Amino acid sequence: KEIKSDVHKIKVFEGDTPDPENPANKGGWNLVGALSVVTSVEGIEFGQSDNGSIPNKDYTLNYGVYGYRTDLGYYQVSNMVPGMGYWIKTSTDGYYRLLPTYGKLASSNSLVEKTSVLNNSQMFTIRDNGQKVNNVYITTNNSDILNYFELPPAPMSGMFDVRFSDNKYVSNSNNAILKLQGVTYPLAINVDNADADYTLYDAVSGEFIGSVNKGESKSIVVNGLAYNSIRIAKTEVMTGIDNSFTATPNPASDFSNIQFVLNEPSNVNVNIYDALGNLVETVVNAQLNAGTFNYNVNLSQYTAGNYFAKINAGNYNSVVKISVIK
Repeated sequence: KEIKSDVHKIKVFEGDTPDPENPANKGGWNLVGALSVVTSVEGIEFGQSDNGSIPNKDYTLNYGVYGYRTDLGYYQVSNMVPGMGYWIKTSTDGYYRLLPTYGKLASSNSLVEKTSVLNNSQMFTIRDNGQKVNNVYITTNNSDILNYFELPPAPMSGMFDVRFSDNKYVSNSNNAILKLQGVTYPLAINVDNADADYTLYDAVSGEFIGSVNKGESKSIVVNGLAYNSIRIAKTEVMTGIDNSFTATPNPASDFSNIQFVLNEPSNVNVNIYDALGNLVETVVNAQLNAGTFNYNVNLSQYTAGNYFAKINAGNYNSVVKISVIK
């Protein structure tokens, strides 16, 4: 016997708390189905709930309609395919229905704005050893449009997912926390033509993972993380420290002098790591007053190769490469 449901009686639900940017809405994510034919997301319509509320269609399209693939994680769609489930965010309770439209582009103005944000952001491509891949972005944009980059709820444990700690895939933080789920190590984080200096750390242990300088294109290999989270520190903004973190001479064979200038008192940590991210030496770990500081590093016991001196002073992080020659 064929079982059918009334297309006007598929209920969708609001969230538990008001939206921070607009308390009149209580956005909630809902898993919905598609028709038996390919349908544009513009075919989404809503009916009135039992309490009289009607979800706002523009609100839903602004957040986007998401599918899920095991090798890709969440991805935004413009068309809904038969047999697939999709996540939508609704502003309040109501009833969902889908009209058979195809090839009609979503008309929400925010879609144009979202595309512009992505085009002007730094993309980080995460590709694991199981050939699962997805992108996240770091931007300088501070507008409310960033709210629309929220992702649906994280999938079940063990399924692939990458997102920032605020559940978005775009962040404007200078210390963004990237959360990984269902990844197979080692994985690579690829950056093309970096728009700033970026340094990656284990978000829990603080261990240095790798860095990329402004203008570089680089693949940073991550061999494993105990808690599957990475802090991406953007170091273009200077806070509490002058732009003078240097190591000279460089290249060097016997010693190198590390110098930096503090504009205000800071808790300063300077470590040196080898090319694999292993800690080689702690140069300084102390509370320092404002001023100019010099530390000689004895390189006589270092083998030839590239090393990385990393400074952390308050909210500022930077890395300088030291080439040791013998």
